[in-house]
Amino acid sequence: MAGFFFTHRDLIDKPIWQLSTPEQKTVLVTLLAMVNYEESVWEWKGEKYTVKPGQTITSLEKIQEKCGKGVSIQNIRTALKRFEEYEFLKSESTNKNRLITVINWGLYQSGFKNQQAANKQTNKQTNKQTNKQETSVEPFVYKGSLRLGKLKLTSKVTSELTGTLTTNNKLNKYNKKDKDISSEKPKRKKYTFNETHMKISTFLFDKIKENFPNVKEPNFESWANEVRLMMEKDKRTKRDIHDVIVWAMNNTFWRKNVLSTDKLRKQFDKLLIEMQDESGKGQATTRKPKFLNTSIEDMMNGDK
Repeated sequence: MAGFFFTHRDLIDKPIWQLSTPEQKTVLVTLLAMVNYEESVWEWKGEKYTVKPGQTITSLEKIQEKCGKGVSIQNIRTALKRFEEYEFLKSESTNKNRLITVINWGLYQSGFKNQQAANKQTNKQTNKQTNKQETSVEPFVYKGSLRLGKLKLTSKVTSELTGTLTTNNKLNKYNKKDKDISSEKPKRKKYTFNETHMKISTFLFDKIKENFPNVKEPNFESWANEVRLMMEKDKRTKRDIHDVIVWAMNNTFWRKNVLSTDKLRKQFDKLLIEMQDESGKGQATTRKPKFLNTSIEDMMNGDK
């Protein structure tokens, strides 16, 4: 595990980075550091297995340990699923181990080596051309009032005479390029949300899962975007959203009909009215909510 691994600068401009939470970014970089750089032999599923470059046999707990403080097992599960959707990696699991394969790992690493070789060859050709110029001599005739004869210029003097023109041409070219880039409209992100929006989304999913354990994990980015719209556009407070979620997930009818933040947003007024009406009449059509003495922040984080 000693040594280095390489990744391209344009990673920070890709959706897998731009649309990931801080915890998911931590998982991404940690996995890049954990996978093998060279082949090694492991015992997996009861037999010897050759782990190829870009692969590692690990577990969710081991990944969490390597990620450090602030990353939960749920963060890692969500990150692995998202990274598979982006075709960044493959994840195969058993009841004991998990095989992680970073797709195109070898291509990225060999690309760095090829770039080094290309740079070395370019530098070699540049040095060769420079040495050739220094040995060449060109005649120069002064056409003033007095004929001084032919003067010999070294490549150094020649470059000083032509350098200004060449530099100006390059500057004009780059300035034009920069102007074209600055005039381009920035690409609009598909989803916009912050940590609070994501926490509310995961809180709703956890409550749904209490009622329906086999429910599939949703697109949390889309969910978080809906929560942002609820708070920013519909002017819903975090407290109201929390109370409506708890009430709806304990209501025998609504817990089957509010299975996403989109549905929660569309039905919010009706849910709020029914919740307040039921509270005023003292009816008992809902189950008793859990964690009544727990703060909203702890419940959003899943702490019981």
